[in-house]
Amino acid sequence: EVVECFRQVFEGIQFMQQHLVAHRDCTLMNIMLDPTKMYPKGFLPERPFMKLDFNGHVSPSCTRTACWPRYYLMILDMLWILRGADKTAPGHCNPEAPMECIPFPTDIYYLGCTIGLDFLRPLVEDMVKENPSERPTIDDVNVTPSTVAYTFRFAPLCTSAVHYDYV
Repeated sequence: EVVECFRQVFEGIQFMQQHLVAHRDCTLMNIMLDPTKMYPKGFLPERPFMKLDFNGHVSPSCTRTACWPRYYLMILDMLWILRGADKTAPGHCNPEAPMECIPFPTDIYYLGCTIGLDFLRPLVEDMVKENPSERPTIDDVNVTPSTVAYTFRFAPLCTSAVHYDYV
């Protein structure tokens, strides 16, 4: 499930970068799940187990693994595109010389910090390298989740995800 989520996120970033657009804020708060397949009649976002009319509880019609949801990258304000929210990435743009920045490695860094999953540690360690030129490209990264699903045995992929911080 988590591999599919990040596959979709990587695919979205890859599409953006192919069109010379950097997200600049691809963090957990900007990855959204479309629950339409699981909740065809809707639910209240602030109370996800309540029907839209407050008339009883609602439960999903299927699980995320039975009907794969779509994940979307959110861009809430043009200011975030220009400056980004997280400034911790090594090699982030110099505010005094913004034209010297190639922002795509910064997207990779933020994605690496967002993933932080133990079973993807080798990939994530490459993504958060201090030197931006040593980080993989989105084309390199986008291949990895698909192969991870086939490389690992089924059991480790069914266990709980362990998140850790790189920063």
